[in-house]
Amino acid sequence: MKNKVYFIFSILFIIINSSYTQDYNDSTLKYIINECSKMLKSDSLFDSIYYWRSAAYFFKNDKDNSLRDINKAIFLSPEKEDFHFQKGDIYRKFGIYDSAVISYKKALSLDSLNSDTYLFLIDCYIHLDDYDNALKYLEKGSESVIYLKNNKITITPGLYPDLYIVANLFERGYNRDTTQYIALYGAGYSFFEREEIDSANYYLNKYLKKTPEDSVIAETYLMLGTINLEKDSIVKAKMYYDKAEKKGLKLPNEVKWLVGTDDKTDPVYFYNKGSDLFLEDEDSSIYYLKKYVDIVSRDSVLPHAYLMLGLNYLILGDTTTAKEYFQQVDESDKELMINLYDKYFKSDTLDFQNSN
Repeated sequence: MKNKVYFIFSILFIIINSSYTQDYNDSTLKYIINECSKMLKSDSLFDSIYYWRSAAYFFKNDKDNSLRDINKAIFLSPEKEDFHFQKGDIYRKFGIYDSAVISYKKALSLDSLNSDTYLFLIDCYIHLDDYDNALKYLEKGSESVIYLKNNKITITPGLYPDLYIVANLFERGYNRDTTQYIALYGAGYSFFEREEIDSANYYLNKYLKKTPEDSVIAETYLMLGTINLEKDSIVKAKMYYDKAEKKGLKLPNEVKWLVGTDDKTDPVYFYNKGSDLFLEDEDSSIYYLKKYVDIVSRDSVLPHAYLMLGLNYLILGDTTTAKEYFQQVDESDKELMINLYDKYFKSDTLDFQNSN
């Protein structure tokens, strides 16, 4: 019996993983069903045989028998994720999307790393016009997960390989109902996560044009800001980032460094002002950089701030204060410090090699 089990499993594995399932004729599927039925007479508690026979019925488009067998498999082994996943596939194939969602969510509760489950959940929610949940699972499924398996670090890329498919699912949802502008956001978000910025830009801008401003999802502006930053369009990037902030989003610090901020309570404002005035207006540059250093914690100060403060004081002739700041310059910035000093001053007033 064991050899026959492996044989049946091999045929079904080929069918399930083939792009040409339709090429398997009805007699092949009937053979699998008959052999599974014989095995179940010998062992009616063999859960995997019900699972495989369910798969054969699935490919014969026999919904009722496919569901009957997968339900028996689940009754015998409710902890097996792939059984619940297959039940979701059966419901999805026959357009019973609300039931498919229940099965896929059960499968996810047993294996949260299966990207196919996220993909098919998104598909079901789009068919149900439930875009809030479709986007929720897009966001959750897009996260890479790092975990320990057999004492080895393993990274699963989440939905990344399937994001092109996800974008097409959202586009199809929009084409089915062109009042669902949020589907355009979903397509843009998918392409953004896939780092295809031109496609993301197209869909997000299309979403913006069709959506009243007070209904726009705030992350739209954040993504468009980043896209324009990638395209070196700083003015447009800042415009979108400003809109994201007005929508209540907190910008990442790396964004603020690149585009600046007008918030005078933000340390980035003082750092950028001090940096802009460096080697142009020493007193003003010192004022802003010292404000920056005073606001942030000691271990968060960018080493360039100490470098610029030291050079500003050196220009003003205050070598004592200059040396105090140079002594706080990070090792990685020391070569830059020496090069700048040599370029502007050509002096051996300070012993840079011992400044730390």
